[in-house]
Amino acid sequence: MKRTVSLLLYLAAFAAVVALACQNRSLRASLARAEAQLAAGGAGAPRPSPETAPAAAAAESGTPPKDAPTQPPPGGMDGEAFEKAVEERAAVRAEEIARARRDEREARRREWENATEEEREEHRRQFQARMQEHTTAQITEFETKAGLDVEQCSAFEMELEAFDAKVRAIAERFAVMIDGGVPAGFEMQARIMNEMSTAALDAYAGINEVLPEGWREKGGDFNMIFGMSPSSMNPLFDAMRRAGVFGHRGPGPFGPFRGRGR
Repeated sequence: MKRTVSLLLYLAAFAAVVALACQNRSLRASLARAEAQLAAGGAGAPRPSPETAPAAAAAESGTPPKDAPTQPPPGGMDGEAFEKAVEERAAVRAEEIARARRDEREARRREWENATEEEREEHRRQFQARMQEHTTAQITEFETKAGLDVEQCSAFEMELEAFDAKVRAIAERFAVMIDGGVPAGFEMQARIMNEMSTAALDAYAGINEVLPEGWREKGGDFNMIFGMSPSSMNPLFDAMRRAGVFGHRGPGPFGPFRGRGR
């Protein structure tokens, strides 16, 4: 059954990025090396000789000097052939990286399908534990950078607790609606995102009142999603799983979910 990716699932996907980024370090490293190789292009080409140095300098400035000799691409290729070779190498490397990612997703999907419900629940618990550690670290880093004292830290964290309570209340209310048979379509998802956004803006207004001036500049701003406990959305996600919005296509951040046409 095909389901479109909802605005709400983008919120879950945002949280998933944090965990998946930690799990895909080797792929990112490979991509970085590939990009470096492509950027180097003709790195294997011989360095300009004193006679051709003016031409090399002119090439960098974009203004060829008068009577400057032309430096051919490496390997005796003409310019068009060299450009085509670079493009082909980039396409091959991109396909290798895409294939590795597909294989990794397929392995996770098979692992999820063969897992027991207890193992799936343990996966969710471990993911939320990692997210909670990340959330705590983000809050601590912000408080340090903003130079908050003990009293200001306490006031700040109280505002975050109030925001988290609002998020949980929103999740619980819409979970009741879904369990009652209301479709979790785009209209409901838009309402959820609207209420979540309102709660976040109220929280920003609250911390602006308790923190000293310049907290945004000193602290590097603060992403309010890190003020939300990862478990606060569980009632809503659980209801969506019961309603079949989530499918068994792989572990995902809070359990598997289906994307567009998958």
